[in-house]
Amino acid sequence: MIDIRGSDQRVSEQLSRASSVIQGFLDQGEFGGAGLAVWLRGEPVADLYFGMAAADMPAGPGTLWPLASISKLYTVSAIMALVEEGRLTLSMRLA
Repeated sequence: MIDIRGSDQRVSEQLSRASSVIQGFLDQGEFGGAGLAVWLRGEPVADLYFGMAAADMPAGPGTLWPLASISKLYTVSAIMALVEEGRLTLSMRLA
């Protein structure tokens, strides 16, 4: 079981299961490396790293991941959250 800072056994068990799933994908060659950060009630409770970030660099806390086009998903999610909060409209001029 993975020890989670200041958390209960149930959360530790869930994180252990998630870790097993990620490791399974790595073992199948689905991707080369991954990082997983877990926050609970606004506090960081775990950070785990799997596989390699590059051919000669293991994944770790200082890894700079190549995001490529995936960053577009985060950008549109943030924009739509602002739209839902009424702080932005899709027809608003930004510049």
